[in-house]
Amino acid sequence: MISSTLLTMAFFICTGSSDLVTTDEVSVMDSHIIQVHGRIEDRIGNRIQLSGFPYRVLVSSGVKIPRRGRRDRSPLLQLTLIKQPHDWEIIKVGASVSWDQIKKQHRSRIDQLPADRRELVCRFLLRESPHASQGSLWRSLEIVFNDEPLRWIRLGGEFFSSQKLLSEEIDKRNFRELATRAGLYLQGGDWISRSDFYQLHHLRLVDGQVCDVVRIELKELAAEDLDRLLKQSKKDHIVGEVQAGTSRESVRALWGDPVDVTWIQWKSHILEQWQYPEQIVRIIDGRVCTVHSQDENPSR
Repeated sequence: MISSTLLTMAFFICTGSSDLVTTDEVSVMDSHIIQVHGRIEDRIGNRIQLSGFPYRVLVSSGVKIPRRGRRDRSPLLQLTLIKQPHDWEIIKVGASVSWDQIKKQHRSRIDQLPADRRELVCRFLLRESPHASQGSLWRSLEIVFNDEPLRWIRLGGEFFSSQKLLSEEIDKRNFRELATRAGLYLQGGDWISRSDFYQLHHLRLVDGQVCDVVRIELKELAAEDLDRLLKQSKKDHIVGEVQAGTSRESVRALWGDPVDVTWIQWKSHILEQWQYPEQIVRIIDGRVCTVHSQDENPSR
């Protein structure tokens, strides 16, 4: 087998150079070989997860991967990747690179890139930036998207959801309509990202449709465990306590109205979830089948 060093040397002899990009851009690269700045997040066997790239990449035989040690974040590295039929493969790992050097290199080339690539590079810079300087960096990147400010706002939503900085910049520029188009939501006076909005309201995107997470869980539970739920609801119970077998009327009498109610119809049965501040009660056909604390997984 040809060593990774020989592969790299052969390429440079033939072409003299390779693209230097960020891990966020790997998915859109057509080049056969690229040099990449990024971090190694995880390793399983001979496959590695790079920050900003959704798929694991192969590690060529003989390539040494630096250990993370006790650091909170792995070091920023310069990696050489070669395109295989179905994967990217790391054939060389260079020394760690300073953040200032990486920022300078990629900031200098942004203006020459198409809009989609500019957004990818800016996402990389914001993610890898020291936390204390993320806000000032985002502000400085506004000029990069003078022609498409929606992209700048969208990046702000990704990194500063619910933060004062994001709301201030949107209000200062009268970008409220633009923020909505960028997929942000105004919640209690703060602008939040779509993912945070979905999480807050227990929503999930399934096959392009926005669905209530609790309804999905109830349907899955009914499909897998209907007989057990019905059996639980018919148990003898202690009067004055909320437990399997308690009627829904007794639950309200004992605990009051729930904070939230979600229900589904499954075949001829009605399955409900009543949410209280510290408890989740599931009721089938008017009788309790399960009671769980908020910290437990009610699907069990």
